[in-house]
Amino acid sequence: MTDRRIATAESERIGRIIRFLLVGGLIFVVYYTLLYLLHTGVGMRYPLAVAISYGSAVALHFLANRSFTFAASSGQWSQHLWRYSVTALINYCAQILIIRALFEKMGLGFYWSAAVAVAATTSTGFILLNSWVFARAKDQDCS
Repeated sequence: MTDRRIATAESERIGRIIRFLLVGGLIFVVYYTLLYLLHTGVGMRYPLAVAISYGSAVALHFLANRSFTFAASSGQWSQHLWRYSVTALINYCAQILIIRALFEKMGLGFYWSAAVAVAATTSTGFILLNSWVFARAKDQDCS
């Protein structure tokens, strides 16, 4: 690769990271607001409140990242959705485990625990979305 191509690729990756963080910030507000309304407002137990909030945020997150962050082609919808679902499930399980450990075992406040869980899964989410879910065909080792 030439220096120019390396610089262009690096610039594109930084742009994707910035767009991913912008989308993530918006989705975090949606997730956190819904979580607060369900857990505190309605009195729902936190595992169910997390599941509903996470499921709602995931749908919006998929659409926004597919179209805005990664500008994925429309022809790979089912492949993207399947791979994204696997990624979301991995991050969901990680978030539940982190919240349970911080909130139930260590006594950290519930909403702080949820915020830490989101922060902890952000990097794994980007890595999986960038390298597997929405990877361009030329960048993938396998289809």
